[in-house]
Amino acid sequence: MAVDDSSQALPFHEPTVVTILTQSSFILLLNIINHLLDSFTYCGLIGQVLLGVLWGTPLGGLLERAVETTIVQLGYIGLILLVYEGGLGTSLRPLISNLFLSIFVALTGICVPVALSFVLRPLTATTYLQCFVSGAALSATSLGTTFTILSSAGFANTRLGIVLTSAAMIDDVVGLVMVQVVTSLGGRGGKISAEAIGRPVGASVGLLVAVIVGGWGFKKAFAGQKLGVIMQGKEAKVVMQTLLLIASVVAASYAGASVLFAAFLTGAAVRWWDDVERPQGTAEGKNTWTGVDVFTRYYHPVNQRLLVPFFFASIGFSIPITQMFKGSTMWKGLVYTLLMFLGKFVTGIWLLPVPAASRARNTKKPEFTSSSPPQPMKKQSSQPSPATQGLAEQDAAMAEPVPKSPKSLYPSAILGLAMVARGEIAFLIISIAQAEGIFTSAKELYLIVVWAAMLCTIAGPIGMGWLVRRVKELEKKRVDAGGAGEGVLGAWGVGS
Repeated sequence: MAVDDSSQALPFHEPTVVTILTQSSFILLLNIINHLLDSFTYCGLIGQVLLGVLWGTPLGGLLERAVETTIVQLGYIGLILLVYEGGLGTSLRPLISNLFLSIFVALTGICVPVALSFVLRPLTATTYLQCFVSGAALSATSLGTTFTILSSAGFANTRLGIVLTSAAMIDDVVGLVMVQVVTSLGGRGGKISAEAIGRPVGASVGLLVAVIVGGWGFKKAFAGQKLGVIMQGKEAKVVMQTLLLIASVVAASYAGASVLFAAFLTGAAVRWWDDVERPQGTAEGKNTWTGVDVFTRYYHPVNQRLLVPFFFASIGFSIPITQMFKGSTMWKGLVYTLLMFLGKFVTGIWLLPVPAASRARNTKKPEFTSSSPPQPMKKQSSQPSPATQGLAEQDAAMAEPVPKSPKSLYPSAILGLAMVARGEIAFLIISIAQAEGIFTSAKELYLIVVWAAMLCTIAGPIGMGWLVRRVKELEKKRVDAGGAGEGVLGAWGVGS
């Protein structure tokens, strides 16, 4: 019997010049558009999503389906690394001190969209189940979009950034539960199993406990001890941190928890250990490599230029743009988009100015910054800085338990707009619901929900980018006038 050689190995074929030009132009335009839009509006990711629509299956069809599948897979790796980077920039003290506020923000952003989604019942003659699934899809906040916006705007390490990161992470865990619930509803005739809800919640809590206990045990065993010159070297740090990230992601996947939650916890754990080691390293005058240094040197360039752009382009691949412009579908989609925009924007109420409360609890003006004069807000690139000096003071400032009430609407508006963007979890839930037949009796509803997910993912970053630009202009005017008084964001802009 003759053996087919193609089943034993992949034959090498030189790609055509059309393939080379198509794929190279796709990669180049992803970075060019991102740079241009970030320079003016801090929302370059929108251009990447739209480029995915143009080059991918929804519109242009310039990329082969196998190539799109590969881009989706590589893009998700980029999302994992992006969330891991967010964990590296999150110190434990400010995270814990702002945890309750983050929980309130997340719960508001989950419950309000689900409740407003029942407006779809009289609008499109859908069932309660279909309304719930639609709201579940639009209750998720895009982690990748949140981290990208914060990095581009320079707010990643501020108190406002910590609250946003934590709230988006809670939304992601709840979104994972929603995925399991939707799968259960479709596969079991509308019945919800206890396992579908309990497994992702229990696995996420267990993962959190494991990280806390593991970190405590590691500190007891190794803190204050010399681990050797080899273990302190950059090569050893790269290997250990990479293996830790891989192990946590694999464990979370098999346990049923969110791999993004695992990546965030891993980054936060590495940052915590760097904080534990920092006093010792500083006293001995050693130039040790931190987790931020390792990520900046070895992972950030390829993630920023290739993997993360692939992720946002993959969102564009999933938008059925040619089916969305029927008359009734359009206006219903726009109405639902407005409701879902408000459903997330309302989370900003937790940072609305409360002058009376502020005066009552701030008899003595707390200091959130060092004794140096106020500094202007500087535009930051998405690259994390390897410098570690001054991080302890900044963390202490952000960890103040009772921050001042905001003096303006800017912190509230930025929080609300940053929560508006949906993304990967929303499209995942929509796709699963469609595959499970939940939208079979209401095909128009699927397109309406896609309209809302798409427009919210676009409108949130654009609105936040405009606000950030306005805040930076006001900060520049304040500094030019002598730098007197508190910044535009007040305590919520500490670290920016």
